Amino acid sequence: MFMSIQSRFKWGAYTPLLAGVLLPAIISVVIWFQFIAKGYFFKNGKISWPLLLFIVAMSSQVGIMIFLLLTRLVRMEISGYSIKTKNFYGYGQEKEWLFANLEGYSLKVQDLKNKGVVEFLILWKDGKKVLRINDSYFDNYFEIKEAVTGKLKNIGER
Repeated sequence: MFMSIQSRFKWGAYTPLLAGVLLPAIISVVIWFQFIAKGYFFKNGKISWPLLLFIVAMSSQVGIMIFLLLTRLVRMEISGYSIKTKNFYGYGQEKEWLFANLEGYSLKVQDLKNKGVVEFLILWKDGKKVLRINDSYFDNYFEIKEAVTGKLKNIGER
């Protein structure tokens, strides 16, 4: 009998949230009290280019981090017949992938400068990637990998 497996994030998986959302928020508050509240960035009632540049930089930083959170940090529950996923640390929309409907899986190993060797588990359906997870974000990655590889066939690298 197959038991349900719930994914568990490593502590390092939360650093994009802290670095990408909390840090820009703190910097924004500091800049607000140091410069904007004193009127340094407004001249003749118009916004100045340093403030506009700051707003664009912070917005793009937060946007990139939210994109990473949505696509990489997926909470999973694996049962005997399906994988249920929720993106955005488990607070996003739930999707269910039935093992019977999946084409298979592939494994990819990459040597990343700052993380060393990272293994990716990629699930395929109709020739498209439907789920990509790696061992950098999950404490129980190898337990997840064992459950998935026991249910699907290895279709090799693509």
